[in-house]
Amino acid sequence: SVGGRGGGDISDDLYAFGVTMAVLMLGKDRIKYETPEELFTAKVEHGTYSAISGKKRTFVSMLEPLRGFLIDDLEERWGRIEMGLWQSGKKTNSPLQHKWLRKATSPYIFMDINYLNPRTLAHAFTRNVKESAEAIKSEELENWIRKSLGEGDLADSIKAIAVAAAIQKNE
Repeated sequence: SVGGRGGGDISDDLYAFGVTMAVLMLGKDRIKYETPEELFTAKVEHGTYSAISGKKRTFVSMLEPLRGFLIDDLEERWGRIEMGLWQSGKKTNSPLQHKWLRKATSPYIFMDINYLNPRTLAHAFTRNVKESAEAIKSEELENWIRKSLGEGDLADSIKAIAVAAAIQKNE
């Protein structure tokens, strides 16, 4: 397995095919992200289909397969059966693009960047381990999770981790 990501299957191939189709239809120059990090953030916050297509229009006939190939929920992503149905002109259950995680009511500032989405913040934490450890120990993160995301149970878990880390450090 490459990088611990598993062996891959037809769903992964169809996802890559969907991205290729979108780029060919929309034009590479119309998909504007300055860095891979910006693309990643857009995919997490809006979903792959929306991140790639944005507000650009594509061929109506290609909308259904693009959504099917690019849906981020693996349970809903098209496989061989759905692709075969579409190719033969039969109706498929086109996945709806889900509304993504609700955003925080106020930003959490980490490394001078405002975060409104806990997934993108978590990703930033993985790229800045030392700073993220300090953030987890501070009450600011716990308060942001509790108040801005409305996730009291998660905030309690973060607090427990911070307390455990402090105890371990003092031993």
